[in-house]
Amino acid sequence: IFCVVKKSGKLPNLDQFVNQPQQRNYCAPGAISNSLTYLKATGGIDATVDTSIGTVADQIGTDENGTSSNWYQKKQSLPYFTNIVTTRYIEAPLDDAEIDDLINELNRGQDIEMDLKGHVEVLAGLRVRCDGTIELDLFDDNQTDSASDPMHTSTISGTYPSTQYVDGMELERFVIECPIEEEIGVLLPYLFIDTYNEWLLALQNGLVRAMTQGEGEGYLWQWNPDNQKVEVEGEPYPQDPFIPSELLVYEGGGSGELEPNDAGLVMAWGNSEGSSTSAWVVKYDKDPDLTNCIITLVVTAPQWAMLNPGTQINKVSFGLGNPPAGTGPVRSWSWDCGPGKTIPWNTPTVLKIDTSKTGRSGQIPLLISYSSSTTPE
Repeated sequence: IFCVVKKSGKLPNLDQFVNQPQQRNYCAPGAISNSLTYLKATGGIDATVDTSIGTVADQIGTDENGTSSNWYQKKQSLPYFTNIVTTRYIEAPLDDAEIDDLINELNRGQDIEMDLKGHVEVLAGLRVRCDGTIELDLFDDNQTDSASDPMHTSTISGTYPSTQYVDGMELERFVIECPIEEEIGVLLPYLFIDTYNEWLLALQNGLVRAMTQGEGEGYLWQWNPDNQKVEVEGEPYPQDPFIPSELLVYEGGGSGELEPNDAGLVMAWGNSEGSSTSAWVVKYDKDPDLTNCIITLVVTAPQWAMLNPGTQINKVSFGLGNPPAGTGPVRSWSWDCGPGKTIPWNTPTVLKIDTSKTGRSGQIPLLISYSSSTTPE
């Protein structure tokens, strides 16, 4: 198969990103201001927050000589920032897991500044090509006129663990800004995401996100009978390669069946050759008591025989983990899809999970397999 791009991420709603002109030596406040203004435009932070370059410059101490090199650390302590975003950073050089982290955060709509030795830009997109080339879509300003400069693409030279460079400047780190997650009305007191705007907001705020490579491999390991920390019952779970997915919001308006009328989440991964697995995660940090309740799922497993024979969903699983994510035990259930299986292709199927019962028994319809871990892997 001819391969061009191995994996990628980009900011959603990029048309709402405004690249503001900067005065000389104001690249750091300019990049931060651009990032926060984008978050404001896309609903991540309150529209009344002053995100101007001048205000940001005052906060991080920028003057005509530039900005101190520890500007990214100031963002973790100054109330101006901590009241609206949480800030973390990934130090260079970047390994594969850190590249995946950046891709995931871009697809979630989080702001990312690229900190070079002597310059700061905004990261808007990232692609890893099949030949290993890492391309970055970047916003900065030439600081010579009052025009808004367009997005440009540069590559990372150098490979982990060696020093990496972008446009001849040493790459030091990427700084990620995540909006402070508010209790969104449609998500409380129970989880309910239905409309286009609700799905979009859930993606932007990180309530819904793609499972990372490491998380996916850990999830598959949870089903592995060789894992001594896990109780597994039923058929073995396929150990197909895990591929992180790209999540997009579908506006709805389709004709029905495989083109739904209502809005929803689109999950894309892999290719038409071979079998692979992928997953998405709902982060819900409330901790309701689910020990004696019925969880109802309605699942439609697509099969595109007319368009591409052999392209279909063969197995569906659902897992619950104690918050915060990745720190507690996980219980999972799975069902087969296809003719004569629990979930017929292209047919909405109601699944009920009785949390008072463990194992395969008592579930409607009967589970294909069940997994319960005592500790996360």
